[in-house]
Amino acid sequence: MITLRIVTYARVSTAEQVAMGTSLEDQRTRLRAAVLARAGEHIGHFEDAGVSGSLARRPGLDALRQEVLKGGVDLAIATKIDRVSRSALGLLNLVEELRGHGCHLVLIDEGLDTSTPAGDL
Repeated sequence: MITLRIVTYARVSTAEQVAMGTSLEDQRTRLRAAVLARAGEHIGHFEDAGVSGSLARRPGLDALRQEVLKGGVDLAIATKIDRVSRSALGLLNLVEELRGHGCHLVLIDEGLDTSTPAGDL
């Protein structure tokens, strides 16, 4: 049996998001559950606090990209689309970048998993 090597990513940009249930701790809890559900090996967690999702470059997301670039990461998981990107183009670029290094993206709330045929579409 192959164990998936998984990294996770969380982001908040404002205190209002924390109050609306998207706190970093809430995201971490949900991400841990997603890793456990996939019986994967959690090899890293990355996050950005107080950083806009409209920015293509963010310290936590850039560190995740570097981890994927090193190789050996099968899945990157985030809670939802707007945690990783505020634009469709930004999301597609990230998906293609990850795919180029053998990594798929999972977005829990949207049920998106690019390792499946439907998710890839």
